[in-house]
Amino acid sequence: ERKEEGIDKRGQQMTPDPSPYYEIKKGAIETALTFFDWWPEDANVPTKSTDSDEEDYVDEFGFSPNTADSEILPAMRYYHVRNLIRSSLVRRARFNTDSSNDKNTQQPHGYHSLRPFKSTIPSAGRGVFVDGYAPAGTLIAFLPGKVWPTEHLQTASTQTQ
Repeated sequence: ERKEEGIDKRGQQMTPDPSPYYEIKKGAIETALTFFDWWPEDANVPTKSTDSDEEDYVDEFGFSPNTADSEILPAMRYYHVRNLIRSSLVRRARFNTDSSNDKNTQQPHGYHSLRPFKSTIPSAGRGVFVDGYAPAGTLIAFLPGKVWPTEHLQTASTQTQ
């Protein structure tokens, strides 16, 4: 069997290395557990601070908690947790829809959810990640709204200064 670098057994392009995403996702879960004080009593709570004292600190969700209004921060954390849970439930629901199928142990073809987290690209802000499996070339999402050509963005930035 021939196996090329970066190609799975179905002939689909594979993600080069998903571990940076998993580290960010783990950090996001730790941030939520710490904020709401949801750690189990016997848990080894990470020693790293999830909310740095630096004003320009950006957490794993790509959010700046130190610059947020005190009423906004709890609401943002609520939606962070809600989206983490929803992502898990969406993927789990697909497995439970057909219990007669023997292939329930495998993730369905192209079943995924999108996760907004801190980008893995340094100084890039937020990024959107696929949590699950989507073959190369899959339409992931529609983003309704206006498309801004580069020349409009450049003139808009000079007009606001």
